[in-house]
Amino acid sequence: AGFAGAGRKTLASTALTKDTTNDLIKLTFSDVTWSAINAGTIRYAVIIVEGTTDADSLIVAVIDINPSAGIVTDGNDWVFRCGTNGAIAYKAA
Repeated sequence: AGFAGAGRKTLASTALTKDTTNDLIKLTFSDVTWSAINAGTIRYAVIIVEGTTDADSLIVAVIDINPSAGIVTDGNDWVFRCGTNGAIAYKAA
């Protein structure tokens, strides 16, 4: 997946869940692994709905992984985990 690289991965086992008790809608998915990544510092994860080009792809969320410094990759696997509260939670106003 992806245009011009950028380390894109496809989310698997995606689910939208409605939490009526807390008035939330949550997006969850399976862990995403970049194997043996050595690509400098990771600061953000971006979730998109991919179109036919970058220009027509819809940005769903930009997640700041480590606000103070990012995460330095060193050739080991890096895993993006979705917590039990979801990667994205939308609360009704």
